[in-house]
Amino acid sequence: MKTRRLSTLALIASLSTIASLSTIASLSACGAPGRTDVPKDMPASPAPAPLFELRDLNGSPVRLKDYRGKTVLLDFWATWCEPCKQSIPRYVAMQERLRGQGFAVIGVDMSEEPELVAAYAKKLGIDYPVVIDADAALFHAYRGVALPAAFLIDKQGNIRGRWNGFDAATGLDVEAATDRLLGDKPQL
Repeated sequence: MKTRRLSTLALIASLSTIASLSTIASLSACGAPGRTDVPKDMPASPAPAPLFELRDLNGSPVRLKDYRGKTVLLDFWATWCEPCKQSIPRYVAMQERLRGQGFAVIGVDMSEEPELVAAYAKKLGIDYPVVIDADAALFHAYRGVALPAAFLIDKQGNIRGRWNGFDAATGLDVEAATDRLLGDKPQL
């Protein structure tokens, strides 16, 4: 009887562990803010951003090298990602506010059908280029961990900030880092 009770307890403990691991995996897939890698100050020696060329939703090429001289926010997202529904409007507003200051946003959808992405972009009022990372190669090149994932790239093409996941504090961090790169005082 004691052995059966211990086996039952071991099974419950195993199932609890599996459930915990499953929850952790699903959070890392979308939404859990990963702000531990966000620099509060700009790093002394920033890493070069991986170059890319992808097609936007109209079929035109979008190349990172064409944005040299601008501060770029590269935003990886998907239509199914709940936190992306919060981050995208914030980045649309940043694009509008900072457009004349040498700032640009490039949206990168994760492997979805162009028609779905185009409808979603229209619904959210995205007015910046959106490309599709069909095989997630670009996401992996940037060492993305969770969606949404945002990378702030300076005018010389170096990564100066990285955020995985999104919450209100992440949005403030992204804006503050962008304002510092552009030479503005952070606007709260």
